[in-house]
Amino acid sequence: MPVDNLSTFLSELVAWSDSPSSTVFQREAASHVLASNVNKHVDGDSSYLSHRNQTDHFSLDVSDFLSSQLEGYSSSVLKNTSIPAEARKNAINTWISVLVF
Repeated sequence: MPVDNLSTFLSELVAWSDSPSSTVFQREAASHVLASNVNKHVDGDSSYLSHRNQTDHFSLDVSDFLSSQLEGYSSSVLKNTSIPAEARKNAINTWISVLVF
Protein backbone atom coordinates (compact mmCIF):
# COMPACT_ATOMS: atom_id res chain seq x y z
CA MET A 1 0.00 0.00 0.00
CA PRO A 2 1.82 3.12 -1.16
CA VAL A 3 1.85 6.12 1.19
CA ASP A 4 3.90 9.31 1.04
CA ASN A 5 4.70 9.46 4.73
CA LEU A 6 4.35 6.31 6.80
CA SER A 7 4.56 8.21 10.10
CA THR A 8 1.56 10.35 9.17
CA PHE A 9 -0.38 7.33 7.93
CA LEU A 10 0.27 5.43 11.17
CA SER A 11 -0.73 8.46 13.24
CA GLU A 12 -3.98 8.67 11.28
CA LEU A 13 -4.65 4.98 11.99
CA VAL A 14 -4.20 5.63 15.71
CA ALA A 15 -6.56 8.62 15.52
CA TRP A 16 -9.11 6.51 13.66
CA SER A 17 -8.82 3.79 16.30
CA ASP A 18 -9.34 6.38 19.02
CA SER A 19 -12.42 7.85 17.40
CA PRO A 20 -15.55 7.22 19.48
CA SER A 21 -17.44 6.56 16.25
CA SER A 22 -15.16 3.63 15.31
CA THR A 23 -16.68 0.20 15.72
CA VAL A 24 -14.91 -2.71 17.35
CA PHE A 25 -14.25 -4.18 13.92
CA GLN A 26 -12.82 -0.91 12.58
CA ARG A 27 -10.53 -0.58 15.61
CA GLU A 28 -9.37 -4.16 15.17
CA ALA A 29 -8.70 -3.66 11.43
CA ALA A 30 -6.79 -0.43 12.10
CA SER A 31 -4.79 -2.16 14.85
CA HIS A 32 -3.80 -4.97 12.49
CA VAL A 33 -2.70 -2.53 9.77
CA LEU A 34 -0.83 -0.46 12.35
CA ALA A 35 0.92 -3.48 13.87
CA SER A 36 1.79 -4.95 10.49
CA ASN A 37 3.36 -1.72 9.22
CA VAL A 38 5.24 -0.92 12.43
CA ASN A 39 6.61 -4.44 12.77
CA LYS A 40 7.55 -4.57 9.10
CA HIS A 41 9.55 -1.35 9.18
CA VAL A 42 10.73 -1.00 12.77
CA ASP A 43 14.46 -0.91 13.31
CA GLY A 44 15.53 -2.91 16.33
CA ASP A 45 19.21 -2.17 15.80
CA SER A 46 20.28 1.47 15.79
CA SER A 47 23.40 0.62 13.78
CA TYR A 48 21.15 -0.78 11.05
CA LEU A 49 20.40 2.65 9.59
CA SER A 50 24.07 3.60 9.72
CA HIS A 51 24.92 0.58 7.60
CA ARG A 52 22.17 1.43 5.12
CA ASN A 53 23.14 5.12 5.06
CA GLN A 54 19.63 5.95 6.18
CA THR A 55 18.15 5.06 2.79
CA ASP A 56 15.15 3.20 4.17
CA HIS A 57 12.87 6.18 4.73
CA PHE A 58 10.06 3.92 5.97
CA SER A 59 12.22 2.81 8.90
CA LEU A 60 12.91 6.46 9.65
CA ASP A 61 9.18 7.23 9.41
CA VAL A 62 8.34 4.44 11.85
CA SER A 63 11.03 5.64 14.24
CA ASP A 64 9.58 9.16 14.04
CA PHE A 65 6.09 7.78 14.60
CA LEU A 66 7.08 5.71 17.63
CA SER A 67 9.04 8.61 19.14
CA SER A 68 6.13 11.02 18.77
CA GLN A 69 3.70 8.47 20.15
CA LEU A 70 5.95 7.76 23.12
CA GLU A 71 6.34 11.45 23.88
CA GLY A 72 2.84 12.75 23.23
CA TYR A 73 0.27 10.01 22.97
CA SER A 74 1.35 8.20 26.09
CA SER A 75 0.83 11.21 28.34
CA SER A 76 -2.14 12.72 26.50
CA VAL A 77 -4.18 9.53 26.19
CA LEU A 78 -2.83 6.45 27.94
CA LYS A 79 -1.94 8.12 31.24
CA ASN A 80 -4.65 10.77 31.18
CA THR A 81 -7.19 9.84 33.84
CA SER A 82 -9.63 12.52 32.64
CA ILE A 83 -10.28 10.47 29.49
CA PRO A 84 -13.08 7.90 29.90
CA ALA A 85 -11.89 4.45 30.91
CA GLU A 86 -13.38 2.84 27.80
CA ALA A 87 -11.40 5.15 25.50
CA ARG A 88 -8.18 4.45 27.42
CA LYS A 89 -8.90 0.72 27.27
CA ASN A 90 -9.33 0.93 23.49
CA ALA A 91 -6.08 2.89 23.20
CA ILE A 92 -4.22 0.32 25.28
CA ASN A 93 -5.63 -2.48 23.13
CA THR A 94 -4.35 -0.73 20.02
CA TRP A 95 -0.82 -0.68 21.42
CA ILE A 96 -1.01 -4.23 22.70
CA SER A 97 -1.68 -5.35 19.13
CA VAL A 98 1.49 -3.58 17.99
CA LEU A 99 3.52 -5.39 20.64
CA VAL A 100 1.92 -8.80 20.11
CA PHE A 101 1.63 -9.08 16.34
